Amino acid sequence: MDSWQAEHGGETGTFTPVEQDCSRHRVTTVICAWEGTWTSDVDGRTLRHVRLDDGLGAEEGDPPPAPVHPTLLADKVADPQVAYLPGERTWLLAPALSILAVGIFAVLAWRVHRWAREKRTARGLGQPVEGPAL
Repeated sequence: MDSWQAEHGGETGTFTPVEQDCSRHRVTTVICAWEGTWTSDVDGRTLRHVRLDDGLGAEEGDPPPAPVHPTLLADKVADPQVAYLPGERTWLLAPALSILAVGIFAVLAWRVHRWAREKRTARGLGQPVEGPAL
């Protein structure tokens, strides 16, 4: 959700990559991110140890690329702070996954309800009860 806050009211500035941080996932996949400084366009303040939420297409061991402008920062108390590129849509992932989870739960609940109803009917418990004729 930080990317949403950055996109909708975050501060614009320049991210200067300093150090690359790479991690291995599933033995063969290497994911790299950049950490560096971020300088505000508004008041010129500089934050250190800011991560950029984009690998900038760099491979492990590449030298730092040129400064990136514009970047957006949601001014939060976080360690590390994270800067985003304009148009970043990673914040859509959380609501999309939530909607998917609710949909899966609804389908499962409906299937269990249907299964239980069929089970009751098969045992004769779902038949209408006939009362005495009046």
